[in-house]
Amino acid sequence: MKRFVVAGILVVAVGLLFGCFRPNMMPIAEFVWQGDLAGEPVQFNASDSVDPDGDILTYTWSFGDGATGSGVRATHYYQSAGTFEVLLTVVDGDGALATCAKQVEVAGIAGDPMLSVQNVDSPESQEFCTCQLIRADVQNVLGPCTIDWGDGRQDIGNSAEHYYRNPAITATGELTTYKIRILNCRGEEVLNRSLYVEACCFEPPLLTVSVPRVVNRGDSFRVIVVDPDQGYTWCGDNSSRPVCQECGAYQVVRAVVNELGICLIQAKFYVLDGGIRKELVHVQELDLENPVLRIPDLPFGWYELELLAVDDDPDCDNGRQTVAVLQFRVG
Repeated sequence: MKRFVVAGILVVAVGLLFGCFRPNMMPIAEFVWQGDLAGEPVQFNASDSVDPDGDILTYTWSFGDGATGSGVRATHYYQSAGTFEVLLTVVDGDGALATCAKQVEVAGIAGDPMLSVQNVDSPESQEFCTCQLIRADVQNVLGPCTIDWGDGRQDIGNSAEHYYRNPAITATGELTTYKIRILNCRGEEVLNRSLYVEACCFEPPLLTVSVPRVVNRGDSFRVIVVDPDQGYTWCGDNSSRPVCQECGAYQVVRAVVNELGICLIQAKFYVLDGGIRKELVHVQELDLENPVLRIPDLPFGWYELELLAVDDDPDCDNGRQTVAVLQFRVG
């Protein structure tokens, strides 16, 4: 009986031995590529490489021009035309390696440098708005390029996409353009383009003031007026776009815009007779840097205040306007 037990143990041990120490199978290296122009990205893909044992592979690339890379996918920019031997090396978890070498033909740059800028959200439009997706594509330039969008953001590559969160505004509050600059792999500027980005659609000012029903002569009240076009921050957060508004109806003379995008805040005081507006008795233009409404020296009685705020929208001769109407009694 003991002989059978020992024999069984030996059979199990041998089975475990061969199961645990089965020979490692060699990985298989394979890759394909896309792109064949100098200065343009050439995409290499080794996802067809396999390991029969199911091990995770590591990937190392030699692009034939002295440059190397890693990862199952790699991107490389050749700086000249020619035939380059690309070598892929894959290594499995046990250290076994396999290689694959292929000849990659790279053509030279033919043609002048080109930059195309497209509104991805509105492909048929030639206008560019804040929070619309804009794509820049560079051709016939030695890459990888630096795409400088002019608002502090840079991307590396021969194509990129970008959102402008705000219109370009000068130090004095005037709308201007962004300058997109393209630098080649040596850091040399080879292309540039000015891009006018507006806050589509422009909105009228937001006006806030609180005046009680009964006031005294000389009372003052803080007026808050901002232009929402100055600071859109809803790019990419699924907020709806602002509704287009008509230009202002009042003929005005706009002053130099303040930092909040406002050119004029004007108060008009009218006498009320039986709840009906009568003659204009006072006009007050508020300081744009410190807008404070002051109740003038008016006789006791009821009045109607018409408060007008005007922004700097350049597509309207009189800007976009907001009017607030309040009634109050002096004394």
